[in-house]
Amino acid sequence: MRARKNNTVDYLDSLDKEKQELVIRNAVRLGVIQRRKRRTKQGELQEELPKRQATKERKRSKQERKVLEKKIEELGADKIKEAFPELSEEKMSLIKELLGGRGVGAFIISSLQSCLLSSQLFLSVDM
Repeated sequence: MRARKNNTVDYLDSLDKEKQELVIRNAVRLGVIQRRKRRTKQGELQEELPKRQATKERKRSKQERKVLEKKIEELGADKIKEAFPELSEEKMSLIKELLGGRGVGAFIISSLQSCLLSSQLFLSVDM
């Protein structure tokens, strides 16, 4: 279809046999080179995309931790205990450490995320 539209076949027919073979050989050679470049580029993209996704996931996780830390700090330990009576003493001590500034926020938040974020109560607690 394309050869008919841009008159490639007519052009090739107008050439003598030697010139025609030369043009076709060069076209095939250039096509092989283009395919190699495209495959190389695709391989690079296949390597880059997971890296970008991992970076994006780390940023998202960091943002979620910050939001959760802020909510925990705004509520305070007493309101959290009232809102989540099912929290174990271990989790409450982690929260108190976070509020007291002694805990490492990322570690504490990651251990609390499953408990607090999965509970819809945390999102509906009035401040």
